[in-house]
Amino acid sequence: MFESLWQHREVSTAVLRPVNVIGPDLGNLMSRLLRLRRCPKLLGYDPLMQFIHQQDLARAVVLAVRRPEKNGVFNVGGEGTVAWSRAIRISGSRMWLVPRIFAEPATAIADTFRHVFPRHLLPYFPYPTIVDDKLFRAEFGFEPQLTTVETLQSVKQRGSK
Repeated sequence: MFESLWQHREVSTAVLRPVNVIGPDLGNLMSRLLRLRRCPKLLGYDPLMQFIHQQDLARAVVLAVRRPEKNGVFNVGGEGTVAWSRAIRISGSRMWLVPRIFAEPATAIADTFRHVFPRHLLPYFPYPTIVDDKLFRAEFGFEPQLTTVETLQSVKQRGSK
């Protein structure tokens, strides 16, 4: 698909690459993890994470659609970064400290029974990716409406608007 987009430059294309999208109406991995009563955290690691609320991402998509002359790949982020331990606390969960040596077997067992955490995402937690979204903000005039705290708190408000 992407090959044909670059081969046909006459077609205007903006590819949006959001950070972790979370919200009360999402059933994705990150939202499900933060809804758990006890959320896993690798012992000895407290990576910085980025989040964007589902409504802010929807606004970003609308901005991109309304500016068809803008081409390129754009990172889309929320307010800033937050340590994973703080994200867990803000969301209302409690930390479940998992030693790295037990992380893979624990996720294999949990994934088998409850599909809580896919093993292939394990390396993402000690070594996350932080993106720069300044280009999208400048090109499209985007500013998230919800703070990181509000975004994280919203995860537990499932079904609310």
